[in-house]
Amino acid sequence: MKMMLQKAPNKRATAEDILDHILFHNDEEGIDTKNINIFYEQELELIRKEFTYVVQKRKLKEFKEL
Repeated sequence: MKMMLQKAPNKRATAEDILDHILFHNDEEGIDTKNINIFYEQELELIRKEFTYVVQKRKLKEFKEL
C-alpha cells in the first residue's frame, strides 16, 4: 500500500508493479489470493444497489434524449 501512496510520482509504484505483487498471485501455500473479499456482504449489497441506480439513471436519461 505504501508503494501506491507515494507523493512523488517517480517513487510511486506503477500499475505493473502493483499487479506483479505477490498479493495478486497464488502463494506457495496454495492460498487463492485472487478471491480475497475486501468488502462485507452489506457493503457489497450497497455497491450493487448504487451501481444499479446509476446505470438505470443513465439509461433513463438516454431514453429521454431520444
